[in-house]
Amino acid sequence: TQELMHEARAISVCNYEDIQTDGTCVGRTETTAPSSNAEIESIFSKFSTIYDFYNEQYLRDSYDGAGRRINVIARIPDSVRTTGGLSFCPNASWSPDNEQFLICTGFGVMDILSHEYTHAIITHTAQLNYGDASGTINEGLADIFSTILDDDWLLGEDLTIGYLRDIANPLLNRSLVQTSGGYEAIPRPGPMGIFDENFYCGSADSGGVHRNISAVSYAFYLMTEGAAVDGCQVEALGQEKALSIWYRAMTAYLYQTSNYLSVYQSMTQACHDLFGAASGECVSVANALRVVEFDQQAATTQTAPQCSGQVRQAPACEVFVE
Repeated sequence: TQELMHEARAISVCNYEDIQTDGTCVGRTETTAPSSNAEIESIFSKFSTIYDFYNEQYLRDSYDGAGRRINVIARIPDSVRTTGGLSFCPNASWSPDNEQFLICTGFGVMDILSHEYTHAIITHTAQLNYGDASGTINEGLADIFSTILDDDWLLGEDLTIGYLRDIANPLLNRSLVQTSGGYEAIPRPGPMGIFDENFYCGSADSGGVHRNISAVSYAFYLMTEGAAVDGCQVEALGQEKALSIWYRAMTAYLYQTSNYLSVYQSMTQACHDLFGAASGECVSVANALRVVEFDQQAATTQTAPQCSGQVRQAPACEVFVE
């Protein structure tokens, strides 16, 4: 029942300033009174809502699927430094080594938290490596599932600095840069496919996992909303159907060293599982992934075709006939 499901939640949100010298922290949990700090209470409520979504939609009990407590350290200040001496904030991240969510002050907004929660699910399912194609797919899945409880295609629009990525139009993507006055978001167009001129081929950002993220999330947008692109007709599936296929691919078929071709193959099989190989849904999935050229990557390589000199072929899309 709904009541029993809520009782199964296990969430702890620690205010960074309450961490004791021995590393312990008494945070907001499902058995404590509401926090007097509005930001802590808001983050607790949002993680509760995210837990409920996955539990109701996919019968997933916490991010590991086995009821693990959701441990969060929130309101991390700008003064905190990483082991390399760099400022950790402004940021939000999932730490797989410590099984913790780390949330800087002001970053506890719904789509950012949903993004990080998806990284935690990936840790316990596909276990995608964090670099190059696998890392970009990891980030792309996190952006896809950042939309689950949001009503637009922007990531981070509720941050004080404004949005960071536009899933519907990656040409409007932005990136955080440090300035003399703090941080600001500047334009950084993202690719709409793996042959796109905006596809980053360098080694920074773990091989461009954030810069190239839109090659993955744009395919999800096409499946959800539908479009005619490059001679391909992608019929709209709607968010619920599209998410269900990505979720099955993420939790059943993708693996540590998956590349873009692996996504094409995994999504094809996931759609067959859910809707049947001859379905219109699977034609839409195939066409969307062909628009972003995932079917054209060579097997096993982590290098995108744009970076290897491969010659692009026009998408060979299908037409669904009932």
